[in-house]
This record gives sequence, C-alpha cells and structure tokens, in this order.
Amino acid sequence: MKSNKITRKEVEEAISNPAKIKGLILKEGIYKELKEKLGNDGIKIVEKEAKGLGFSFSPAEIKDLEWYPAGTLIGIFFILQEKFNFKEKDFAELGEIAPKISSTIRLLMKYFAIPEKIAKIAAPRLWKRFFNQGKVEVCEFKDSKTEGSLIVRVKDFKLHPLHFFYLGYYFLGITKLAKKFKEVRVKETKSPFGGDEYQEYLIRWKH
Repeated sequence: MKSNKITRKEVEEAISNPAKIKGLILKEGIYKELKEKLGNDGIKIVEKEAKGLGFSFSPAEIKDLEWYPAGTLIGIFFILQEKFNFKEKDFAELGEIAPKISSTIRLLMKYFAIPEKIAKIAAPRLWKRFFNQGKVEVCEFKDSKTEGSLIVRVKDFKLHPLHFFYLGYYFLGITKLAKKFKEVRVKETKSPFGGDEYQEYLIRWKH
C-alpha cells in the first residue's frame, strides 16, 4: 500500500481528479474542525497556503451546495502535514470528530434512530449528498448483547491513501453517534491502493 505521506505532485493529481465534493464538507466540517484545533492564526496559514496550491479554503468564498474538487481535501491534508506536522493520529482525530460537528449528519442520525438503519440507509445517502462519484455500501451488520460489527465498502472512488485512512475514522465517528459503546474500533481490510477492487473497513464494537 502507498504511503500516507502526501507529495505536492499528488496534490496536483488529486485536484485534477474529476471527483467533486459539496462545499458543506469544507466549510461546516474541515474548516470548523481546524479553526478549533489550530486557532485563527493557524487557519490564516492554511488559507494562505491553499491559495498557493491553487484552491480556496476561505468560508467567505466557499458555497455550501456548490461542487468543488475532492482533491481539495488532499491539498488541505498536505498543508497540515507540511506546516503543522500532522501525523496519522491527528487525521484519525479529525475524521472521528467531523460527524459530531456536522448539523446535517446529526439531523440524519435523529431521523434514522436505529443503528442498523443508520448504517444501511443513512450512510449511503450521506455519501450521495456530499460526493458526485462513488458509492458506499454497508453490509454484514451484526449485533448482540455484548458486541457487534459491520463492513463498510467505498466503491468507484479513489483519491489518496490518507483520505481513505481519514474516512475510516469518519465512519467510526458516525458509529459512535449511533449508540454509546464501551469500545469501537475500525480497520482497513481492503484498498484500491493495495490492488483491491474497492476500499473496505471492518468496524467492531463492544456494549
């Protein structure tokens, strides 16, 4: 599998990728998280570096419902690695916290109150709402009085290994919102960067 360290060339390739994301992901999710974590001074650095890479990361310029290159995420991750020395644990934290601060996700979670419905119905709908390519499938949902698990597959979508790493913890964060668990873990079990047909995560929990 490729390294999670992003290069400038990979940023350029990701920005030119036809995959798009809604501005809501950038403004309500990533921007909000980073402002809380880095403060105003840190955010100004990210905004300045983003312009140097050819994209905007200013909430005044980003429209919630407009489409932007999905590679923008890779550009932001690159800045976080280069300027703030972000490691995998930092990106894991970003992914896990993101669903908690998203009003859209919280609303859907209330609508699909049953964990299995959240997994099998809400997650695929969220993907279609925020991404113009690919799809999410949730299968093998199992739950008992003591433990449970599910498998999440992301198909027809590929940006960078670090984005898939981040997404794994994003799905973990959604799982934690579904119900209070004693322990929840996520593991990447397949990846197109490792020669597999799709990206796959195994999420396990204990009650």
